[in-house]
Amino acid sequence: MKVIPVMDLRKCACVHAKAGQRAEYRPLVSVLTPRAAEPLELAAAYHNRIGADAIYVADLDAIVDDKPAWNVLRALTKVGPAIWADVGVRSPARAVTAFEAGIDTVVLGLETLSGPASLKEIVRGSSLPRDRFLLSLDLFEGRPMLAAGGTWPRDTSLTNVVEIAAEVGLGRFLILDLARVGTGRGVAGEEWIDPVRRNVGNAEIWLGGGVRSKQDLDEIARQPIAGVLVGSALHEGAIGGQALTALARNGRRSPR
Repeated sequence: MKVIPVMDLRKCACVHAKAGQRAEYRPLVSVLTPRAAEPLELAAAYHNRIGADAIYVADLDAIVDDKPAWNVLRALTKVGPAIWADVGVRSPARAVTAFEAGIDTVVLGLETLSGPASLKEIVRGSSLPRDRFLLSLDLFEGRPMLAAGGTWPRDTSLTNVVEIAAEVGLGRFLILDLARVGTGRGVAGEEWIDPVRRNVGNAEIWLGGGVRSKQDLDEIARQPIAGVLVGSALHEGAIGGQALTALARNGRRSPR
């Protein structure tokens, strides 16, 4: 199981995401580097201090205001780790631009997709390889985060979304409960793993939001998933590089 560190960007600086309350996010403080709010500094710390070979970036300016931080994102792709980025993709053109900027994995966030037709149009219209997409099944306290004013039926479940994803050949999924991000409440969403796999048998599944400790990683590693996103536990020192190295070495279990 892999652990991917998270970087949340707001106004081109790294912020501490907590419970999805974006208006309250503050500059990031981390034990990994004294300049954690600087994206390139944090990326280098992830790479050098904990051996990260990929970083998940949530560009909040793109997600919230539809204004991606392209200069920062392009610079991040030069640091070393592969960049997985949610840049508020709402059209095929945005997905293509992200790909051309050097983004390794283009994240499609449920909260920014206006409806089923939008998801299909982006995947088919961009003509990008399907394995370069990661569909983020965004939740808030266990409920799907559907774009306001969109065309999703009111009773849309994550299973419905995955069925549409399967139609267009997507096979990589992130189950992310934003209400748990940065709260240390533990990761939720395991109940959606089986429904995803029933629709996409060889699905690559990731979990995110709320990891507290290496013990949490032990529990998560028992799930049939590819890995997990982690942010606050790394910045607080609750999970260190040795734990991540041992987890990767042992394949499924982190040290106690």
